[in-house]
Amino acid sequence: MRCEACGNQLRTVKNQWLIICTIRDESGFRWDDNMKMISCDRATYDAVVMIHMKYEPILNKSIDHYDEMALVVGKDKATESFARTFADIDLDDGNQD
Repeated sequence: MRCEACGNQLRTVKNQWLIICTIRDESGFRWDDNMKMISCDRATYDAVVMIHMKYEPILNKSIDHYDEMALVVGKDKATESFARTFADIDLDDGNQD
């Protein structure tokens, strides 16, 4: 049985993550890893928000649950501490004799 509410929440998180990744890739924006925040100057903010209103809740504000979003939906764009290879994953399930 599929949980409709769970699907909607995941879709919302994926959409927000896509916006975050899009903004981070554009010039004129800075990423603060300590604050988990995308920042820009006032002129850039005004110009971008005028065109993309959906950017407004993300710019110049700490992004709640950024690390959790990166783990859940950020697998396509692993960066910094979230970048992993198969060698980094412990596949030992403890069932070996």
